[in-house]
Amino acid sequence: MTILNTVFFNNFCTPFMLLNEKFSSQSVDLEIVSGVLIVAYKVGVPITLEIAKNSVKERIEFTAGRSYPVLIRDYGISVIEKEARSYFASTESTNGISAAAFVLKSIFSVFLGNFFIKIYPPNIPVKIFGGEEEAIKWLKQFTNS
Repeated sequence: MTILNTVFFNNFCTPFMLLNEKFSSQSVDLEIVSGVLIVAYKVGVPITLEIAKNSVKERIEFTAGRSYPVLIRDYGISVIEKEARSYFASTESTNGISAAAFVLKSIFSVFLGNFFIKIYPPNIPVKIFGGEEEAIKWLKQFTNS
């Protein structure tokens, strides 16, 4: 970044204004790749209602309010509290998400994911995958580009 760009960025931009950049907080990593928002919750962080609401706020700020299909990586979520699960299925939480693909690595996670979808029916298209390539291919139909 040049000095002029740095001065402009530091004085007039928030960290969330630059799309296609990465964002990381204590609980979640966000990145936009080829029109798909990649969401990865930090390994071992229990997802409480407070963390769920904060991660949605961070996502909306990061995407500048634009809608994206979302790939959610589950590579080590330890606990999702009941209130957080209910919130994630709400219209408020799915605002700005055109579709969601969960990439789950264990059979147990797939079982829980399918159970979650049945108990908390989403208001957007949702599908569970074992790998990212297949998930991204499915999500591409929901991109704006």
